[in-house]
Amino acid sequence: MTRHVLFGIRAHVPGEAAATIGRQSGCVFEQRESHYAGDYWTARIGSAVVKVMTQPDSYGDPVEGEFLAYRTLIRVDGDEPGLQIEGMVVDGHSVERLRTV
Repeated sequence: MTRHVLFGIRAHVPGEAAATIGRQSGCVFEQRESHYAGDYWTARIGSAVVKVMTQPDSYGDPVEGEFLAYRTLIRVDGDEPGLQIEGMVVDGHSVERLRTV
């Protein structure tokens, strides 16, 4: 069963979050640019695709309206039980699990 998990950090630290997750998982995140989403980072870790992005998007619109206090969002799509993101500290800020579907 594929899971979709959303994590958040209350600070604007997307590059640092990608680097920290990459070090922990032994993967390198690729930085990408989207006209709509702005800069984001992505990596495949085992069977999961991990995407680190900022909120709001490049147009100033919220990506996840119910979590406006979170400036960095991390989406994990797939099932990778060895990937521990919740509670990770990025530049002095803790990663919090926001939603699991």
